[in-house]
Amino acid sequence: MLVILTRPPKIFFTGALLYFVKWGLKTLLGKQRGADVVFASLKRDLNLRGINYKLNKTPEAGDTLHVISNIEALKWAIDFKQTTSTTKTRLIAGPNLVIIPTDNDSILASSEIDKIILNSEWTKEFYSRELRTVKDKISIWPAGVVIPEMSLQGRMSEKLEKDICLLFIKSVPREIEEKAIQGLAEKKIPTNVIRYGHYKQIDYFEALTKSTFMIYLQEVESQGIALQEAWARNIPTLIWNKGSFTYPTGQVVTGNIASPFLNPASGMFFEGERDFKQKLEIFLTSMHAGTFTPRQYCIDNLSDNASAEIYVKILESLTKLS
Repeated sequence: MLVILTRPPKIFFTGALLYFVKWGLKTLLGKQRGADVVFASLKRDLNLRGINYKLNKTPEAGDTLHVISNIEALKWAIDFKQTTSTTKTRLIAGPNLVIIPTDNDSILASSEIDKIILNSEWTKEFYSRELRTVKDKISIWPAGVVIPEMSLQGRMSEKLEKDICLLFIKSVPREIEEKAIQGLAEKKIPTNVIRYGHYKQIDYFEALTKSTFMIYLQEVESQGIALQEAWARNIPTLIWNKGSFTYPTGQVVTGNIASPFLNPASGMFFEGERDFKQKLEIFLTSMHAGTFTPRQYCIDNLSDNASAEIYVKILESLTKLS
């Protein structure tokens, strides 16, 4: 049996009060993002493939445990494997458990963990570099998103007479934000602004229906769920990617770190102030020519169906362990 743990399977645990308070507030405010969206995707994957599972229940020896988004649950699961003294129980850890691979005394290096799930290729390279012993345990599983019916989307190219930009601001230097706003104003492109942490998901989806493209400003994303949600609604994206990010602890990551799943079908990158206007011009020309097909790209690679297929293969790989 598969057992999913988003917390230890008991009422009282370290950080329990904060966990339940945050859960209640996010549910009440409709602002579940990040780890919550990933968990929702996992549940949809399992239901899609008819895989039975238990949620936050005490497992039995021989069960496969998957701990997601809660470090205390991972500590509990490791202890469970150690105290049950069985080699039959498999333990999957991730994603969204730590920020730096060596966090929590390098808990991901525990020999009790059979599989580590990460969101993207650059995170795999980062973890493999910082914790060399886990390299062969890592699998990439991007969470999927729901693909809305186009008739419900109300999208836009047939309905909107001119371009409208949705400017999504998450974490970005002020000068980049100002450059984007200035460049859009010079082209007289109407712009709606949405800031991370200050909107409900339903508001974001509504904003997408009123836009023809999105500019996304964020330093680093392990996956980029909000981008996938835009692509699923056939919204191409122009994304700031400076190419490197330094964590407060000194580790540096490089590559397509602002959007690891951006594809020529879903949009383009720009590097900064220097090339924004040029890349915006190329982007708009390509969009008007029908070059971008983000919805189809998302269906093929980042939908629930695509995600479920990857997850099933990960489960199957665990049965091959001796």
